[in-house]
Amino acid sequence: MSQTPSAPILALFRKLLAEKQLNTAALAELTKLKRGHVRQVLGGKKPLTVDEMVLFATALEVDMQSLAGLPEDLPEAAPVDLRPAEGVTVDPFGLHAEQAIKLAFAMGCNFAVLADTTQLAERGIPRRVLDAHPEMMLIQLDAAFHRHNEPRYDDDGLQLTLSFNGICQCAFPWSSILEVRFAVERPDPGPQKGKPGTPDAPRGGPVLRLVT
Repeated sequence: MSQTPSAPILALFRKLLAEKQLNTAALAELTKLKRGHVRQVLGGKKPLTVDEMVLFATALEVDMQSLAGLPEDLPEAAPVDLRPAEGVTVDPFGLHAEQAIKLAFAMGCNFAVLADTTQLAERGIPRRVLDAHPEMMLIQLDAAFHRHNEPRYDDDGLQLTLSFNGICQCAFPWSSILEVRFAVERPDPGPQKGKPGTPDAPRGGPVLRLVT
């Protein structure tokens, strides 16, 4: 398949994202564009406009003049690799919590960790926060700020940099993590099949409808 004129520019933007340890949510935050739209543009699924090119270049600190000199044979834009150094693999015999959290950070999606508060005393979380959630607490992790969370993994648990009206280094034993909840990005619905006025709508004759 032939390369589009914007492919070298997209390849450069995605390379810079990886080098700066940014994801599409972080770039959307910097450019004030919708996250889903940024992901689709960088993936080549939507055209890159001139306005968006300027916004991306400014956010990634790219000299606009340098974009004109990009070689035409740059490879097609590839997915940004934000995986930990050890990689993300699915181990059916491993810790579910560890694998799920690594995958969420690698995909750059919003997610939340539900933790057993009774196991979090003296783990870096402020006492007032623990007192407000005596049994369980939900930690929301916005993809735009994943790079600030600095996840660290070891045999005992997960360490995260979190903000509770101040920066805190927090530890979560693996046994304290009850759930990992992904907020998946929904694509645009597009034309709905079977709706009147769409190409797939039945024309003429009787129509069966489900009545409850």
